[in-house]
Amino acid sequence: MSSSATPLHAGPVMAAPRATASAQHLDALDGLRALAIVLVLVHHLTPGGDPNQGVRAVVFKLAQIGWSGVDLFFVLSGFLITGILLRGKAAGRPMSSFLMRRVLRIVPAYYLALFLVLVVVPLVTGAYPVPDASLQLPCWLYMSNMFPANFEVLGGLFGMSHFWSLAVEMQFYLLWPLLVYRLSPDALVRTALGGLALALVARAVAVGLGAGWKVTYAWMPMHMDGLLAGALVAMAVHRGVAWGRVRGVVWAAVLGIGVLLLGLTWFGQAFAVFKANDFGSDGWLRVLLPSMLALVYGAILWAALQPNALGRALSFRGFAPVARYSYGLYIVHYLLMPWYEQTFGPQVLAQYLGGRDLPIYAYFVLASGISYAIAMVSYHGFEQRFLRLKVRF
Repeated sequence: MSSSATPLHAGPVMAAPRATASAQHLDALDGLRALAIVLVLVHHLTPGGDPNQGVRAVVFKLAQIGWSGVDLFFVLSGFLITGILLRGKAAGRPMSSFLMRRVLRIVPAYYLALFLVLVVVPLVTGAYPVPDASLQLPCWLYMSNMFPANFEVLGGLFGMSHFWSLAVEMQFYLLWPLLVYRLSPDALVRTALGGLALALVARAVAVGLGAGWKVTYAWMPMHMDGLLAGALVAMAVHRGVAWGRVRGVVWAAVLGIGVLLLGLTWFGQAFAVFKANDFGSDGWLRVLLPSMLALVYGAILWAALQPNALGRALSFRGFAPVARYSYGLYIVHYLLMPWYEQTFGPQVLAQYLGGRDLPIYAYFVLASGISYAIAMVSYHGFEQRFLRLKVRF
């Protein structure tokens, strides 16, 4: 979920992308990244919203599918890193260059957060004991998606469970560059398509065996659909695939799957991925929803790269700062959410504001604003010190 945009060609036929790679910044990616983090924020920071109370409940219905903002982040990450790898391979740069640049972008802020909540706060304040090293280790090794700790809320103050997605990305980063550098272009496309099919089959088998949602949703092989969909878009750009050849399929995917997803959301099926059942209706949705989201978000990304109304709307400059701080926002907002709810949650604000929804809206604004301010300080005061080192690689 990097917030650094990548220059790529975005012409109407996607011809010779490498020739223009340094000449054009894809501002539409900022819009998509901003959309992704807003979806996540709306999902997490609107507790108690009633999705069945008239037109005003549309916001709360959309909040139920806001978790899919992570899937949009995955699509963007797959696109960005695959484009970087393909250009690095063509230029003869070592794979280690990519890995070091990724480490400098995503590790410092994450490790700072871990150090503060797992070590500094408990030692300084005594609010809760320092977790055992064996419990901390999966977090430090980016394996918390497979070995979730039993301290998902530390001392009632800090939420930790959202770090599963960072683990999924890091695990993908350790595998995918090897394939990009060693496989031919055609073999890489076949591998990505095979990976999409494998993720679908793996979820189906896991659901059939009674695996819980923490397996079918958070394990990397089960949730690599979005990363691979973004990678396929990057490969299409790199190979110069003409927009006209795929335009009909892309728009059909956006409209068809998008309408279906909205329908499922409207009728309260968006949370199916978090349920633990066999092959009932929810079970099939646990299998299919990640694939559907990967396809529709991949199609939206592909369409946004073109000179059309969607691309122009997503290129609005106001999205750029939100996109820049989106990684820090993702880390901070959920980390502090338990403290937010205790301090000025909707139930607290209702004592002063009254009403059903106004306290929820006020809480969303306050929590999002504080998280944004912290993410901005983190980016300029801490993360940029490491980002400046990227030029060495």
